[in-house]
Amino acid sequence: MKWFQEHGFRIPSRNRTRISTTSGNQDSTKGSGRVARTFYLRNLTSTTTKPTTTTTRPEFDTYFSRADRKFPPLSDQGKIPTEGFLHACEAIGDFTELLGRAFGVIKSDVIENVDKVRVLYNEDKRRYHYVQDLANVDLEANKWVLVKYTPSEGLLWLKRALEFVLELLKLVVEEYHRHHGRNVPQNLIPILEKAYEKSLERHHGYFKRKLFSVLKHAAPYRQDVLRAIALGRDDIEDVCVEHIKEYLVTFESNVEALKLYFNAVGLETLE
Repeated sequence: MKWFQEHGFRIPSRNRTRISTTSGNQDSTKGSGRVARTFYLRNLTSTTTKPTTTTTRPEFDTYFSRADRKFPPLSDQGKIPTEGFLHACEAIGDFTELLGRAFGVIKSDVIENVDKVRVLYNEDKRRYHYVQDLANVDLEANKWVLVKYTPSEGLLWLKRALEFVLELLKLVVEEYHRHHGRNVPQNLIPILEKAYEKSLERHHGYFKRKLFSVLKHAAPYRQDVLRAIALGRDDIEDVCVEHIKEYLVTFESNVEALKLYFNAVGLETLE
């Protein structure tokens, strides 16, 4: 070995970190290796045997989660499919009943105006596949003048009623999030007044304004409305609000399309 060292050859040192399985005196590096291996095995056992559980909230149905009550997506040209639109309007009419019997007058108006549009739609469903096409034919037949009891007049009043319900639902969601879902005011009168001011009030005469001032005091509490939307449950307010938010997406796009249409034909201004 001395000859190898004298001629420049390096002799590799022994691996002192190797763990020995023989008994007897062992140096500190061997002991530390044993400790490290023991720690690793214990740690491996603790991590692999530790149970992992995930909890997910089950899905619930609510009034606004049903597909047949939702407003249809617009076409690429921004047109509203008539059949889906009329079904959704009927669902909105049913929803107003959740506000109490006094609001049955709103449902009656909605259904009456849906029927005016449906009469023409049923004559030729292919031709009147889109709401705007149906209104164009009706208005052109009346020289672009709004005539009472016609489909286009019914459609205009439908738009106005939808604006009211749209604003109401948006305010319900906003108020819920403003209070972080806790201690949300139960009195619906303030948001009913605000929704009315932003939609129907400017179209109503003295008599209907007075009628609304009476109806609003017959409104139920907020929790009662949400219970009805939850189909009788009391513990899923957060689910109801999320379903309303999802429902508002196509609802608002349908209303905006109607507003643009009636502004374009000169029958109503955008405000």
